[in-house]
Amino acid sequence: MQDFNFILNHCDRTIELYEKVEKELIDKNLSPNSAKWVQEELQRIKCLIQGYQEAEAKEMANYFNQ
Repeated sequence: MQDFNFILNHCDRTIELYEKVEKELIDKNLSPNSAKWVQEELQRIKCLIQGYQEAEAKEMANYFNQ
């Protein structure tokens, strides 16, 4: 679980960075598509990890309820 939290925190920090990159690109009249793509992929990874966390929590609950 702690490894997942580390990865989630890293994703959040990287998403924030790419939000700033996207803003810089827009301010310079450049295409923000690559910055948006990185943000979307990191959000997708976060959703996958959160799904793994939920499954792991259910598995642990089932184990202790037996």
